[in-house]
Amino acid sequence: MAGVAAVWQVAAVGQGGIGVISCVSSKVCVAGDGSGQLLTSVDPVAGPDTWHVTGEDPGHWLAGLTCTPESSCVATDSVGDVLTTYDPGDPSPIWTSNDVNGSSVIWDVSCPTTVFCAAGDVTGAILTATLSQHRRPLPPKAASAS
Repeated sequence: MAGVAAVWQVAAVGQGGIGVISCVSSKVCVAGDGSGQLLTSVDPVAGPDTWHVTGEDPGHWLAGLTCTPESSCVATDSVGDVLTTYDPGDPSPIWTSNDVNGSSVIWDVSCPTTVFCAAGDVTGAILTATLSQHRRPLPPKAASAS
């Protein structure tokens, strides 16, 4: 619709500034803040009371976040960790954390499917991962320069 402005709502929910956000659908969104909190809402347009801390990465800020329509989310942090959940809409989702990049910030991540992810880090490396049959990500490998 040309010429029609979107109406944005504001919900103050994070402690350290929301830096990343991704939605599985219009009903499930996950956000990450500068204090390492992962916040989830199953009704994001209903206001701040619908957002709840569902995971934590204490002392690390969240740098990247992607969610797939198949209900998985992958977050990256300031010290090379990747956090993954396969149930973001659950009231208490299980987030697993893996150190995959030493202490290098992983700036962004994209997982177009539940079986493949790509990410970029502060050193200029591209990291890729395929997910195992057990739905746990295998450690990413930096792309080699040719």
